[in-house]
Amino acid sequence: MRKKVLFLAAGIVLLCVAAWAYYAYQKPHTDARDIAPSANVNAADLFNAYLSNETEADKKYTGKVISIKGTVNAVQKDSTTVNILLSAGDKAPGGINCSFYNAQSFKVPAINSPITIKGRCTGFLLDVNVVDCVIE
Repeated sequence: MRKKVLFLAAGIVLLCVAAWAYYAYQKPHTDARDIAPSANVNAADLFNAYLSNETEADKKYTGKVISIKGTVNAVQKDSTTVNILLSAGDKAPGGINCSFYNAQSFKVPAINSPITIKGRCTGFLLDVNVVDCVIE
């Protein structure tokens, strides 16, 4: 009797985990379009904030939607994503890497053009990484 109860409980837990995984997989990808930014910042200032004190910059920006004004340094496009690298200045060793999810309807901006991008900051790894981006 005890084995049946344990087997039934394990089956229910497995079914719940499978249902959650299916839901998470089928959930449509969202971007930052309808979220108000918690900060408006220049690309060079954002990059320098991470260079000078990564811990403080993480507290201020990581996990938050921010609006970044900068200049397009490079564009990388594949079938599903677009990455735009914003310049952090002439002497900066990196920049702001902005990832866009839906590449099919995306108009690629020109190199050296000014742009404002809104997205969720995920932290610093050679570049400041921003995901779920939209062009403002």
